[in-house]
Amino acid sequence: MIIGFICAGGVSRRPAVQRPLTIDHTARLIERVTRSYKAAALDQLILVLGHEAKRILQQIPLQGMKIVINAQYRMGLSSSFDCGLRFLPEECTAIVVGLGDMPLIEPETIDHLVETFKKSRKGIVYPTYNKQIGLPIVFDLKYRDELARLHGDAGPLTIVEQFHKDTKAVKVKTEAVVREISSCDEFEQVIGPVEQLVD
Repeated sequence: MIIGFICAGGVSRRPAVQRPLTIDHTARLIERVTRSYKAAALDQLILVLGHEAKRILQQIPLQGMKIVINAQYRMGLSSSFDCGLRFLPEECTAIVVGLGDMPLIEPETIDHLVETFKKSRKGIVYPTYNKQIGLPIVFDLKYRDELARLHGDAGPLTIVEQFHKDTKAVKVKTEAVVREISSCDEFEQVIGPVEQLVD
Protein backbone atom coordinates (compact mmCIF):
# COMPACT_ATOMS: atom_id res chain seq x y z
CA MET A 1 0.00 0.00 0.00
CA ILE A 2 1.37 3.39 -1.06
CA ILE A 3 0.09 6.41 0.85
CA GLY A 4 0.06 10.06 -0.17
CA PHE A 5 1.34 12.17 2.73
CA ILE A 6 0.79 15.94 2.47
CA CYS A 7 2.33 18.27 5.05
CA ALA A 8 0.31 21.46 5.30
CA GLY A 9 0.61 22.16 8.98
CA GLY A 10 2.56 25.39 9.18
CA VAL A 11 2.57 28.95 8.01
CA SER A 12 4.68 30.13 5.07
CA ARG A 13 8.26 28.90 5.06
CA ARG A 14 9.21 32.31 3.67
CA PRO A 15 7.93 34.65 6.39
CA ALA A 16 9.60 37.75 4.91
CA VAL A 17 7.14 38.02 1.99
CA GLN A 18 5.35 41.37 1.81
CA ARG A 19 1.85 39.97 1.27
CA PRO A 20 1.61 36.66 3.15
CA LEU A 21 -1.08 34.17 2.22
CA THR A 22 -4.46 34.56 3.88
CA ILE A 23 -6.37 31.58 5.25
CA ASP A 24 -8.57 31.65 2.14
CA HIS A 25 -5.51 31.45 -0.11
CA THR A 26 -4.02 28.66 1.99
CA ALA A 27 -7.23 26.64 1.88
CA ARG A 28 -7.44 26.99 -1.90
CA LEU A 29 -3.82 25.84 -2.27
CA ILE A 30 -4.40 22.80 -0.09
CA GLU A 31 -7.59 21.97 -1.98
CA ARG A 32 -5.73 21.96 -5.29
CA VAL A 33 -2.92 19.85 -3.88
CA THR A 34 -5.26 17.24 -2.41
CA ARG A 35 -7.23 17.11 -5.66
CA SER A 36 -4.13 16.01 -7.55
CA TYR A 37 -3.16 13.41 -4.97
CA LYS A 38 -6.70 12.01 -4.94
CA ALA A 39 -6.56 11.66 -8.72
CA ALA A 40 -3.24 9.82 -8.61
CA ALA A 41 -2.93 6.05 -8.27
CA LEU A 42 -2.45 6.08 -4.50
CA ASP A 43 -4.15 3.80 -1.99
CA GLN A 44 -4.85 6.45 0.65
CA LEU A 45 -4.18 10.10 1.41
CA ILE A 46 -3.13 11.62 4.73
CA LEU A 47 -3.32 15.40 5.12
CA VAL A 48 -1.53 16.99 8.07
CA LEU A 49 -2.90 20.39 9.09
CA GLY A 50 -1.92 22.73 11.90
CA HIS A 51 -2.16 26.52 11.60
CA GLU A 52 -5.84 27.57 11.44
CA ALA A 53 -6.83 23.95 10.81
CA LYS A 54 -10.51 24.41 11.72
CA ARG A 55 -10.97 27.35 9.33
CA ILE A 56 -9.18 25.50 6.53
CA LEU A 57 -11.33 22.40 7.02
CA GLN A 58 -14.43 24.52 6.54
CA GLN A 59 -13.31 25.30 2.99
CA ILE A 60 -11.86 22.07 1.59
CA PRO A 61 -13.63 18.79 0.73
CA LEU A 62 -12.78 16.06 3.24
CA GLN A 63 -13.83 12.99 1.29
CA GLY A 64 -11.19 10.43 0.40
CA MET A 65 -8.48 11.44 2.88
CA LYS A 66 -7.53 11.13 6.52
CA ILE A 67 -7.09 14.44 8.35
CA VAL A 68 -4.44 14.72 11.06
CA ILE A 69 -4.16 17.88 13.17
CA ASN A 70 -0.64 18.80 14.29
CA ALA A 71 -1.00 20.87 17.46
CA GLN A 72 2.78 21.42 17.53
CA TYR A 73 3.01 23.00 14.07
CA ARG A 74 4.99 25.96 15.42
CA MET A 75 7.87 23.54 16.01
CA GLY A 76 8.46 23.43 12.27
CA LEU A 77 7.86 21.16 9.29
CA SER A 78 9.39 18.19 11.07
CA SER A 79 6.58 18.20 13.62
CA SER A 80 4.11 17.37 10.84
CA PHE A 81 6.08 14.24 10.02
CA ASP A 82 6.31 13.23 13.66
CA CYS A 83 2.56 13.71 14.05
CA GLY A 84 1.27 12.31 10.77
CA LEU A 85 3.46 9.23 10.52
CA ARG A 86 1.74 7.79 13.58
CA PHE A 87 -1.42 7.35 11.52
CA LEU A 88 0.00 5.22 8.73
CA PRO A 89 -1.86 1.92 8.32
CA GLU A 90 0.03 -1.30 8.98
CA GLU A 91 -0.27 -2.26 5.32
CA CYS A 92 1.67 0.82 4.20
CA THR A 93 4.89 0.06 2.31
CA ALA A 94 5.79 3.53 1.01
CA ILE A 95 4.71 7.16 1.26
CA VAL A 96 4.63 9.94 -1.31
CA VAL A 97 5.56 13.12 0.56
CA GLY A 98 4.27 16.46 -0.70
CA LEU A 99 3.71 19.96 0.67
CA GLY A 100 0.54 22.02 0.86
CA ASP A 101 2.09 25.09 -0.80
CA MET A 102 2.91 23.32 -4.11
CA PRO A 103 -0.46 23.30 -5.91
CA LEU A 104 0.76 22.78 -9.49
CA ILE A 105 1.77 19.12 -9.10
CA GLU A 106 -0.18 16.95 -11.55
CA PRO A 107 -1.45 13.40 -10.88
CA GLU A 108 0.61 12.16 -13.83
CA THR A 109 3.81 13.34 -12.15
CA ILE A 110 2.91 11.52 -8.94
CA ASP A 111 2.08 8.34 -10.86
CA HIS A 112 5.35 8.50 -12.80
CA LEU A 113 7.35 8.76 -9.59
CA VAL A 114 5.45 5.86 -8.01
CA GLU A 115 5.98 3.64 -11.06
CA THR A 116 9.68 4.47 -11.07
CA PHE A 117 9.84 3.61 -7.38
CA LYS A 118 8.24 0.21 -8.00
CA LYS A 119 10.71 -0.60 -10.79
CA SER A 120 13.93 0.97 -9.49
CA ARG A 121 14.56 -1.08 -6.34
CA LYS A 122 15.65 2.15 -4.69
CA GLY A 123 14.30 3.30 -1.35
CA ILE A 124 13.87 6.96 -2.36
CA VAL A 125 12.65 8.38 -5.68
CA TYR A 126 12.52 12.12 -6.29
CA PRO A 127 11.93 14.51 -9.24
CA THR A 128 14.41 17.02 -10.61
CA TYR A 129 13.80 20.11 -12.70
CA ASN A 130 16.74 22.08 -14.08
CA LYS A 131 19.02 20.16 -11.70
CA GLN A 132 16.91 21.15 -8.68
CA ILE A 133 15.57 18.45 -6.39
CA GLY A 134 11.81 18.75 -6.13
CA LEU A 135 8.73 17.23 -4.56
CA PRO A 136 6.87 14.96 -4.12
CA ILE A 137 9.33 12.34 -2.95
CA VAL A 138 8.58 8.64 -2.65
CA PHE A 139 10.03 7.00 0.47
CA ASP A 140 10.13 3.32 1.26
CA LEU A 141 8.68 2.87 4.73
CA LYS A 142 12.10 1.77 5.98
CA TYR A 143 12.82 5.53 6.21
CA ARG A 144 9.90 6.14 8.54
CA ASP A 145 12.10 6.56 11.62
CA GLU A 146 14.46 8.96 9.82
CA LEU A 147 11.53 11.15 8.77
CA ALA A 148 10.08 11.08 12.28
CA ARG A 149 13.44 12.16 13.75
CA LEU A 150 13.71 15.35 11.68
CA HIS A 151 14.01 18.55 13.73
CA GLY A 152 12.71 22.09 13.26
CA ASP A 153 12.08 23.05 9.63
CA ALA A 154 14.25 20.22 8.29
CA GLY A 155 12.33 18.56 5.47
CA PRO A 156 12.50 15.38 3.41
CA LEU A 157 15.42 16.64 1.29
CA THR A 158 17.60 16.05 4.34
CA ILE A 159 16.89 12.32 4.06
CA VAL A 160 17.58 12.36 0.32
CA GLU A 161 21.01 13.86 0.92
CA GLN A 162 21.82 11.54 3.80
CA PHE A 163 20.96 8.34 1.91
CA HIS A 164 21.88 9.41 -1.62
CA LYS A 165 23.17 5.93 -2.54
CA ASP A 166 19.64 4.58 -2.16
CA THR A 167 17.99 7.20 -4.36
CA LYS A 168 16.73 7.48 -7.92
CA ALA A 169 16.32 10.86 -9.60
CA VAL A 170 13.61 11.38 -12.21
CA LYS A 171 13.95 14.32 -14.59
CA VAL A 172 10.65 16.07 -15.26
CA LYS A 173 9.71 18.83 -17.68
CA THR A 174 7.55 20.88 -15.35
CA GLU A 175 8.64 23.42 -12.76
CA ALA A 176 5.66 22.40 -10.64
CA VAL A 177 7.92 20.08 -8.63
CA VAL A 178 9.99 23.05 -7.40
CA ARG A 179 7.37 25.82 -7.44
CA GLU A 180 6.10 26.95 -4.05
CA ILE A 181 3.39 29.55 -3.54
CA SER A 182 4.18 31.61 -0.43
CA SER A 183 2.56 35.00 -0.99
CA CYS A 184 -0.64 36.57 -2.28
CA ASP A 185 1.32 38.03 -5.20
CA GLU A 186 2.56 34.59 -6.27
CA PHE A 187 -0.91 33.11 -5.84
CA GLU A 188 -2.52 35.74 -8.05
CA GLN A 189 0.23 35.50 -10.65
CA VAL A 190 0.10 31.71 -10.96
CA ILE A 191 -3.49 30.84 -10.07
CA GLY A 192 -5.55 34.04 -10.15
CA PRO A 193 -7.79 35.83 -7.64
CA VAL A 194 -8.81 33.57 -4.77
CA GLU A 195 -12.50 34.25 -5.47
CA GLN A 196 -12.27 32.31 -8.74
CA LEU A 197 -11.58 29.09 -6.85
CA VAL A 198 -14.38 29.30 -4.31
CA ASP A 199 -17.11 26.70 -5.01
